[in-house]
Amino acid sequence: MDKKRNVAIDLLRVIAATLIVLHHYQQGVDITFEHIKFYGGTFNFAYLVELFFLISGVMVYKSVLDDHITFKEFMSRRTNRIIPLLAISVFVETILRYINDSIINNVGFSRDLLDIVINALGLQSIGLIQTESINQPTWYLSVLLLCYVWLFVCTKVSERLKIDKCYMYLFMMGIGIVTNTYMWNTLFLNRYVSRGYFSFFAGVLLADYFERVRKNRCELASLMLPVIFLGLLKTKPHFLETGDFYFYTLMLWIPVLILVMRWIPNPKRECRTLSFLGKVSFGVYIWNEPMSCVRNIVAALFDIDLCKISTVVWFVVLSWAMAILSYLLIEKPFNSWLKRKKTIERERNESI
Repeated sequence: MDKKRNVAIDLLRVIAATLIVLHHYQQGVDITFEHIKFYGGTFNFAYLVELFFLISGVMVYKSVLDDHITFKEFMSRRTNRIIPLLAISVFVETILRYINDSIINNVGFSRDLLDIVINALGLQSIGLIQTESINQPTWYLSVLLLCYVWLFVCTKVSERLKIDKCYMYLFMMGIGIVTNTYMWNTLFLNRYVSRGYFSFFAGVLLADYFERVRKNRCELASLMLPVIFLGLLKTKPHFLETGDFYFYTLMLWIPVLILVMRWIPNPKRECRTLSFLGKVSFGVYIWNEPMSCVRNIVAALFDIDLCKISTVVWFVVLSWAMAILSYLLIEKPFNSWLKRKKTIERERNESI
């Protein structure tokens, strides 16, 4: 049985996943919305990924504090959730990209086997290769896995040295800023990793802050940050366009996360619909690029106008439908198999 989910976090995941789909749609299709730009506008919707990093840092913090958890146990819980679906999406995207680029656009698409394997294992964005991810949005998952590794290392090293672990987390955020500032591009240090280091460990620090201080002080701090944010917008109207990811994380996403978690308390009875959509939002993100390839192929074959609002709405709906199918047919059965396997192994060990 799943542990009780956080309604506020699930709501943010659903909204952010939907906005990311709209952002990538406008990025890939020459379409203009009347009142808002999801791509190329004042607000940079690409930095919604920072919100995902922040949420991941908050949610994983308590699990790493377990004195008895090993590195293998800690990482297997994360990789079992991410790698299977990631690998499948990479292979599907490779086939779709070949069809889309080679057949429809008449431009060759070619990736060698090693490149495909590295992408399937979630290692594509940490500096092992210099090519873009095959399933482009999954750079986030590649960096997220690396952040999990550093979280475990930083936490256990600080415990061994008897120093406050927050100093290690702040150090990782600093590495993110320096990497972005000097545009480093090497193993474990590049433009993708810098975003993960900063926002993920900001989420970890936020979770630690929740544990240390009273909630009303959290709320006061979160209310002050938007005031500063609005002041910057007043004096520098183009701040949102020129601001780096760390400004979005500190000035916008942290206050949003604190306030939403405070003002949307968990109900006594679980909101099953929202909880379910929160679970499958992972699939919306991971299948976004393959769905875009399918969209382009179908539009080319059947002469569909991708700039119609009705087409956009249908694409969002079908993206969620694909995520739901993916969860029911892949993620849920795989998780059930893992649970059965662990139960059998535990019973076998107890009988010895």
